[in-house]
Amino acid sequence: MVIIDINMPRLRGLEATKFIKELYPDIKVLVLTMNKSKKLLYQAINNVANGYLLKEDANDILHSTIRTIRLDKTFISPLIFG
Repeated sequence: MVIIDINMPRLRGLEATKFIKELYPDIKVLVLTMNKSKKLLYQAINNVANGYLLKEDANDILHSTIRTIRLDKTFISPLIFG
């Protein structure tokens, strides 16, 4: 599993996600971000990210998010829609 941030200095996280999934389709990708934008969420999922977790949720649910993704389920941070 790769945990990636959307804002990276050289290659944006969404571009990196797409690149990773093209080369290694079985690798799970979790986007970890502080950005609550639904537009970015949809872009991440369209780039085949397996999860979208807000950093403010990470302390409480990072482990359960990883378990969910490892079970081949998509995880979206509850704070996005709440």
